[in-house]
Amino acid sequence: MRALASARAASRLINDDSEYAICPRDPTKLRSIVADVDVRNAASREASTQRKDDWGWSWWVRACEALDTPSLRPTDELDELRESYVASFALMYTAAFMRPRSKADKEAKPQSAWDAYSHARTVLGEYGCLLPKQATVRRTLKGTLRNYIRGTFDDEVLVPRRKQPFSRAHEKALLTALALRSVSNWSEGAHEMMEWMLAFARCIGARKAELCAGGKWFSRASVTWYLKGRKLRPTPENIARADRVEIRPVASKSDPFNMNWGGCLMTFDIIPGEHMSVALALRALELKYPVAPDQRSAVPLFFDVDAAAASPDDRPMPVAAAWLTARFAELMRLAIGLEQAAARSWHSWRVTLACSLRAAVDGDHPDGRSLDIVKLFGRWRSDAAVKIYARLTPDAYARHISASLRSDAAHLTEASALEAMDNIDPMAFIREMETIADADSGAAPQVPKLSLIHI
Repeated sequence: MRALASARAASRLINDDSEYAICPRDPTKLRSIVADVDVRNAASREASTQRKDDWGWSWWVRACEALDTPSLRPTDELDELRESYVASFALMYTAAFMRPRSKADKEAKPQSAWDAYSHARTVLGEYGCLLPKQATVRRTLKGTLRNYIRGTFDDEVLVPRRKQPFSRAHEKALLTALALRSVSNWSEGAHEMMEWMLAFARCIGARKAELCAGGKWFSRASVTWYLKGRKLRPTPENIARADRVEIRPVASKSDPFNMNWGGCLMTFDIIPGEHMSVALALRALELKYPVAPDQRSAVPLFFDVDAAAASPDDRPMPVAAAWLTARFAELMRLAIGLEQAAARSWHSWRVTLACSLRAAVDGDHPDGRSLDIVKLFGRWRSDAAVKIYARLTPDAYARHISASLRSDAAHLTEASALEAMDNIDPMAFIREMETIADADSGAAPQVPKLSLIHI
């Protein structure tokens, strides 16, 4: 890289046609001068500092490659908006993928991403690249992070909007309201579809962005059926006799860092009578609304049945996020009351999955499922999750979920619940970015704090 930058600097000077040009008739001599100065400048820096510069630069290069943009930035004209975005992306990219330096630490230390960027700035500055002001980078980072959170969670992971889990009593109340068709302005099909959606969210922690228009939503092609380990062609006859379903996650439109783990296949067994079983829900959905095998990728997993009935010749479309928010809020107010509903939202299903996994105590897990398992089931890529998934069989995956369905999120202590909530989503990453973005104010960084749980 340094040789490339040196050659670039020499070429700029050789092409200088002003009256102040250096060695205008001897470009070979000029290249030699530039190379010599470059070597002396490098030698003047401590070896440890140079290693840190190289470390920061390596992260900068990786981030720029992800953006398909040159790592050496312009030297003639500064587009501060563009360069601030590149910098903020590099910060988030580095924080998403950086591993802790010490094996004793589970996460990279706060400010490590900013340190890497600062060293990359040093290298860029040495070679004349025009850089945006650090305060501008921090402001851009704040906006980039906010868009990322809104696109993924609707701000529901942050205090004071952080949502609470559902207890077993809440779950039963919601299911009872749907079974009795209690929402006066909903059709029978609308009640059924919501029941299936709740089971799906309860078992896989589906984010709203994964179900609604505007995102990359689950389709029928996300679902594969099996019988005794053999993959089935997705016809109604085969689905009716299946004993297991596999769900492939979708990529997140709001996740340019690939933190959302699209390769983590999820496996669920068909167990008659199981509470909020996603396998039973999807089987009922597939049998009532069959889709031809060659059309499955174009049909969303969940849709507005009333809108689909009004336009039977059109392909069903995924629901709007506002539609799902309003419908679910209406159901919650009816089933669990205004006060309890106000503390919960669709994102509460992710929190419920986390807390119920931690509360799932058995002989092999006397303290409940570990926080690393919670991360795995939250489908966020981490070293620990990758290692667990590598040795996790489909049978074990299904058993973990069944155990969580038998447990009650309300049985956790407050401290354990907060830990679970903090691991189902990439909160360490979000907090680090918040800390860096807020550091330009001159005040102490305002890192989001954990909220109390009221079930």
